[in-house]
Amino acid sequence: MIAKEAVKLKCMWVGQVFYSRFSSQKLGVAILIHKRLNFALLNQHKDEEGRFICVEAKIDGGKVNLCNIYAPNIEDLKFFYKINKLLVGLSDGQTLLGGDFNQVQDGILDKSTYSKRIPRDQQAIHQIVDDLSLVDIWRLINPREKKSLHFSPINIHLLQKSIIFYSLKL
Repeated sequence: MIAKEAVKLKCMWVGQVFYSRFSSQKLGVAILIHKRLNFALLNQHKDEEGRFICVEAKIDGGKVNLCNIYAPNIEDLKFFYKINKLLVGLSDGQTLLGGDFNQVQDGILDKSTYSKRIPRDQQAIHQIVDDLSLVDIWRLINPREKKSLHFSPINIHLLQKSIIFYSLKL
């Protein structure tokens, strides 16, 4: 995603676009802010590979941390440790963490085939959730339902990769 492409995201309701990009052909994440939202940017953090963007802001006077990630599709623990370290450093305020984790939260409910082996990147996601007291919003509302699943030809199974977590702190 390049600056010209980010401008394309600014449709009628969008007031601000925050993005991280690698190249116009590969990777990139964005956070879109509604133009009527009482939003004040405090800081932003992004990586050079276009895999995450985190925005520290005040919305209606309350501190929030908004993060969008696109995790590698291989077990890359360094990526998740980097995200965890960043988010722990932003620990004041509410945190909204979403994106394509390229991994599932629950191996039984979120995959069509189950393995007793818990991948290390899935464990790293659980560590982030525990460290920041985050909850999977969809799973909170639908504790026993399978999410809509995505076919992965590499691993020949269906899985749910997109997750939105929200902090439980008040």
